[in-house]
Amino acid sequence: MSQTAIDLNVFAGNLSRIEESLKGLTEEQLTWKPAPDKWSIKEVVAHLADHLVVTAFRIRQIVSEEVPQVPAFDQDAWVAGIRANEVPIKELLDTYRALLEVNLPLLKRLTPEEWARTAVNPRGKTVTLAELLEGFSKHVGTHLGQIERNRLAFGQTAAASS
Repeated sequence: MSQTAIDLNVFAGNLSRIEESLKGLTEEQLTWKPAPDKWSIKEVVAHLADHLVVTAFRIRQIVSEEVPQVPAFDQDAWVAGIRANEVPIKELLDTYRALLEVNLPLLKRLTPEEWARTAVNPRGKTVTLAELLEGFSKHVGTHLGQIERNRLAFGQTAAASS
């Protein structure tokens, strides 16, 4: 199996990993924030969907333009702007799922040469499309850890207040 196929399997499996991390959570747990300036679990999921929107745009830039400058985005403003804690978790997951379903066929059609195409990321580093996709999956893993920390912190807060 090629590295690209492995990356695509991880990329495609991210949704299942996110859904698994949410099993059994109540609305209170989904919207609870460990601190006023920290994200709730719903906000984390909204951010991952937002980031997939941006990644989809970046993919198209890389395969279509010569060494594009891929955009940054203000993740906190996006999460606040959609009022993520007010969005049903199913809607957030459905958004992620739809983006995945649109992007996977495109990614599967790419040639090795297209996977090697480059862009300049917001930090000024040149990255390949393959590296961009790998970075997204690592980003999901980071936020899965954040979801787990929120779960644990909520449990400790609930136990302390009983």
